[in-house]
Amino acid sequence: MKKIVLSLFISVLLTSCGSMKPRTTLINTSKPLPPETPVALLNVTDEVPKEALKLAEIKLLDNGFTTKCKWNYVIPIAKNEARRLGGNILKITKHIKPSWNSSCDQIYADVYKIDDLKKLERKSINDNKKEIDSTKSYAIIHFYRPSSMGAAIGYNVFLNDKSHKLTRLKNNSKESVVITTLGLQKIGASTEKKEEIELNIQPGREYYIEGTITYGALIGRPALRVVANDLGKKEYLKIPERRDFTHDYLLLNDGKVIKCEDLKEKNNTYFFRLKKKNKNGGSISINTSISKDRVKKVWYKQALIPQP
Repeated sequence: MKKIVLSLFISVLLTSCGSMKPRTTLINTSKPLPPETPVALLNVTDEVPKEALKLAEIKLLDNGFTTKCKWNYVIPIAKNEARRLGGNILKITKHIKPSWNSSCDQIYADVYKIDDLKKLERKSINDNKKEIDSTKSYAIIHFYRPSSMGAAIGYNVFLNDKSHKLTRLKNNSKESVVITTLGLQKIGASTEKKEEIELNIQPGREYYIEGTITYGALIGRPALRVVANDLGKKEYLKIPERRDFTHDYLLLNDGKVIKCEDLKEKNNTYFFRLKKKNKNGGSISINTSISKDRVKKVWYKQALIPQP
């Protein structure tokens, strides 16, 4: 008898693990759409077209044993459910972000059907025109981390591997970084476990990536997700500019003093980061370098601008 009970428990446990299962409340019926049908994703702040027909309400929640439940897993599951219901618009109504209670992205969403999806796509393109500058050969990624549990834990964010550091995310911090490495790239972070997302970086574009901390065995795990620009910008602006009173300084031969960060030297070159104010109220970090023969003197980690 004990073996039967144990077998049943293990069976339930195994079927509970893995990806989330959508829970659906049907409102209107429609013919299912083919798997390749595009589904538009609308965030909490996005408006649904008036002519769209609401088909259902769905939710994807953590059942306590869910393992594959980050944003990049959850959204495709929700879109597949929308297609099954005959919908081509997925409107997020509530997003519960990963926390110490759950490492999952949990969502509530509405499914809609619209006859002309291209109309919605054209509106999205027009709304984003001001965020795209086709004359630029680089992109800007706005990283931010809202205040939450795990305040004492910070982590570095890297591009492709740990040799290319982009920023360090501490609790309630933000930083904008200029990216010249374009195309499909991997952006990762690690504490006790590595977290990695993919981003197709295009010139002239701006992106928002939110970092958080989720529950871990020892110190917590980093979580990264790409956020829609309209929502990301609002969340980014809520975070105050971080004040760091230790910098590196370069005194050039012409008398100019450069305030910088992460100053390193290699061969006959100094490599460092410059910070400039941006229109979002934050700062942009630019990785650059200068030849040693242009530098007269160097100061490391100074609280105030040193006197030559």
